[in-house]
Amino acid sequence: MLEAMANGYYQIQQETGLDPASTIDWTGTYNATGWTGSITGTLYNNSLTLNYSGATVYGANQNATNTFSASGTNGTNAITIRGTAVWCFNPGTGGYTNMDFEDYLWNEPYARCVAKHDKASIQKLHDSYLATADRYFSLFRQLSRTVYGRDVKYILLMHIGAFDARMLPELLALYRSRGVKFISLPDAIADSAYRDDPDIGEPNGGTHLELMMEKHHLTVPANSKPYKELEAMCR
Repeated sequence: MLEAMANGYYQIQQETGLDPASTIDWTGTYNATGWTGSITGTLYNNSLTLNYSGATVYGANQNATNTFSASGTNGTNAITIRGTAVWCFNPGTGGYTNMDFEDYLWNEPYARCVAKHDKASIQKLHDSYLATADRYFSLFRQLSRTVYGRDVKYILLMHIGAFDARMLPELLALYRSRGVKFISLPDAIADSAYRDDPDIGEPNGGTHLELMMEKHHLTVPANSKPYKELEAMCR
């Protein structure tokens, strides 16, 4: 439950886009079925107050559903955040994802650019988000064909964030333009590839395909995400 509570705080960070000058006091309590808490401080020179709560329901096979909500104010602006996350565990396949482009990287610079009303920079974030998603879509297809000689059924890792919400319709349209057809999670994990255990203790983690590449001593292409550009945006 402590993990769920921390995840809720992370969601708030992604939604509000903490800037380096923020001061945050976080308090919370949790038990077997839920958690509550509050955040007070400053965000972009405005007072921040949030009250939040979450409830977790555990189902069969260690599946868990976490419902999260928060409300409060940042200066004169009202804030309302609601969300639901489902964690699925399958004893036969584990909980792998095999496609990722670190979508969360764009959320904090987006919050900074919105605060500065910098439309030109927001457009740059828009363009680099889609370009990176497209590039890594091709990269993971390349990894799949290298390891398995085919396209496996892909599971994309994504995160909750303000910019993710803004970009989701265009991201889905991009994938559809590349021939993607969306299927259910049970259908995806039925792919025999997910029964392969990489059995690698990688300190930085990785997707199933990246770990399988490492297991077979194959080289994964260099990381080309725009970390420095995003970090510098709207400072």
